[in-house]
Amino acid sequence: LVVIMRTILFVVVRVPFSFLLGLVLALILNSKDLPGKTFFRVVLFVPWAASSVAILIGLISQFIFREQGVLNQLLLLIGITGPVWLNDPVSAFGVVVLADVYFSYGFFMVSILGALQSIPVETYEAAEVDGAGWWRQLMSITLPLIRVAIIPAIVLTSISAFQMFGTAYGITGGGPLIDAGKPGATDFVMIYAFKLIFRTQNYGLATAFAVIIFIMLFAATLYSLRLTKMTKSAYES
Repeated sequence: LVVIMRTILFVVVRVPFSFLLGLVLALILNSKDLPGKTFFRVVLFVPWAASSVAILIGLISQFIFREQGVLNQLLLLIGITGPVWLNDPVSAFGVVVLADVYFSYGFFMVSILGALQSIPVETYEAAEVDGAGWWRQLMSITLPLIRVAIIPAIVLTSISAFQMFGTAYGITGGGPLIDAGKPGATDFVMIYAFKLIFRTQNYGLATAFAVIIFIMLFAATLYSLRLTKMTKSAYES
């Protein structure tokens, strides 16, 4: 139960940050006056495209945040002794969230950018004539019109975040340990199931845990189909 609740907390924290970063970058890339838009779109999309090598990037993140890592060396240059980031449960959790946000924002960015480009320019021009400012246009025009792209992206990202393995395993290996015999601070469901099978050979508990995960993901998938109405057309004559 602790592992499942911690994984849900990870999803609740990570997905909004990924969405906000993707939204901001999509709005910037959709600007008419931005030079080199194609270059920036490719560069900003690379992290998500490279997410298949998450364990390798996780090791790079570990190199940055470990006790004698790059971040602490930079802090030392300005007279600050950095903490042992990956040995503290809270900061280790934060590092995993930060690294996974870096991987996942690209999906939101591309989804939102595509939706933004489908909004007629005349809609904004009419809003400007009526005196609507940038914030008013964002809240009353942009977000409502891209909702159809945002909701499926949020659902799919939430499900993938719940199954996250490579980033956390590469950075912390599920640690740090809080108490002996208990899951580590970043032991999310997939890492915990991996350890049950390949480290403790506790196949019975691992099977039961896998069934629980399947039921939760199946329920989340059904709810997402109902929420996004993806299969609605299949039942319409």
